[in-house]
Amino acid sequence: MLVAETSGEYELAPVGVYRAVCTRLLNMGLQETNYGVKHQIHLAFEIDENMADDRPFLMMQNYTVSLNTKARLRKDLEAWRGRAFTGEELQGFDLKTVLGKPLQISVVHSEDGKYANIGAMMPLGRGQQALAPAGELLYINSLPEDNNSFELLSERMKERIETGLKRFTDSMAPMSVHPDPMPSAKSFQAPPPPPPPSNDIDDEIPF
Repeated sequence: MLVAETSGEYELAPVGVYRAVCTRLLNMGLQETNYGVKHQIHLAFEIDENMADDRPFLMMQNYTVSLNTKARLRKDLEAWRGRAFTGEELQGFDLKTVLGKPLQISVVHSEDGKYANIGAMMPLGRGQQALAPAGELLYINSLPEDNNSFELLSERMKERIETGLKRFTDSMAPMSVHPDPMPSAKSFQAPPPPPPPSNDIDDEIPF
């Protein structure tokens, strides 16, 4: 079970399996975690279920930037792809490739009923139509003065990203935080707009 998506006054996504699409990739920089300071990213997914105001539910997850065998990021990406990474891919996977890509997500609720969580990820089934994003894709890698999309975030998220990216910029040894050969904050580049989703999904892996 992954991190909570929403709680309290917010509307909970119903339990079930949904078509989804990755609509946000945010570089969180260096963040405090239960395991120390880690370089993290934030992924968000629109699902094929709308809230009362007709906006799609948004399921979210933070990840430590790592592709080691126990890393949650690797497990979820491989489940999403439907196959394991090759040795060559593990030498450096471009995270930008997941933005705008389709998948299926199972939504589960916490035992107390306060949270809707991502329970699992999986590829679309054969012939299953990809879900198109309801709005623009959101990619943030730079500090707010360099990125207009920053203003689309909540105040709490803006503060976390700004603090984390400044920590990363000030750090002289980012590899000590995540020794895997994954992109650093400075290596991220804004991706080109993704092509419109095709009507059908074949046997190709999504990324």
